[in-house]
Amino acid sequence: MKNNKSIGLFLKYTTYVAILFGIFIIQNTPILLEIMGIKPNLLYVCAIAIAMFEGEFIGGIFGIVVGMFCDLGSYNIFGFNSIFLLIVCVAIGLAFIYFMKNSKTNLLIMTSLTLLSRALIEFFFVYVIWNLEDVNNILIHQLLPTALYSLIFAIPIYILIEKIYFFYGEKYNFD
Repeated sequence: MKNNKSIGLFLKYTTYVAILFGIFIIQNTPILLEIMGIKPNLLYVCAIAIAMFEGEFIGGIFGIVVGMFCDLGSYNIFGFNSIFLLIVCVAIGLAFIYFMKNSKTNLLIMTSLTLLSRALIEFFFVYVIWNLEDVNNILIHQLLPTALYSLIFAIPIYILIEKIYFFYGEKYNFD
């Protein structure tokens, strides 16, 4: 029985990684999903959905993995996304274990808070700190639209992660 659960967990986490790798390819393909120079951050949405279902430990691990994917595809300092997503995914995992209920509304709230806080942190530590000109245009025309555009994909990604979570849970009798 234990071996059967181990195989189920391995398959579930491998499926998550395959989905993350596919989303990474889609997200970093030029022109794909791009509207007026704005691309959604689908990996963040996926990491939040995984943390909601899997809890703080697995959520934190996937937060680090997703953060590394994001660091590879961005111009930020390497490790920024990994550390940020580790903290956020652990906090979201704990919040959904002890305080909150898994729902699409809560996903949208957590995703919007995460994406907006990331946009503001990036805005202050990458643009404002160097006293660049027209930093407000970067915030209004690049960072905030990216966060809002990412929210459009939150529900479909949530449904996908939910189906995978319950499929493997029913098939391998996870408690």
